[in-house]
Amino acid sequence: MIIIPVDNGNKTEIASKAKYLLILDDNYKTIEKMDNPALASRGKRPTVAREAVKMNATYIAPHGSLCMPSNSILKKNHINVKVSNVGENINDLKLKDPNFSEIIYSSMLAISEHLKK
Repeated sequence: MIIIPVDNGNKTEIASKAKYLLILDDNYKTIEKMDNPALASRGKRPTVAREAVKMNATYIAPHGSLCMPSNSILKKNHINVKVSNVGENINDLKLKDPNFSEIIYSSMLAISEHLKK
């Protein structure tokens, strides 16, 4: 199973801004499309990470979605994580492994979003 944050057009979107979470099977066929619980949560990115843990699903994190708390939650629970670009169609994903710069970038973006409130 795979979980991925998407916008109205099913294109990848940062976890803190995505309207929906798509739940896919391993062949990228949609199982469920649910409202993103992170939009109503204070800890937006970690909320999506917790959903991946609940479902024991691979998490495809659009660039900017994998902050330090999210990464810790996912690692602790042995969840497979891949990073995609924002705005990609789910059928054309260019996935890569997360790295330290992705986690730092996402964390700084999360802090910036939090301070703007």
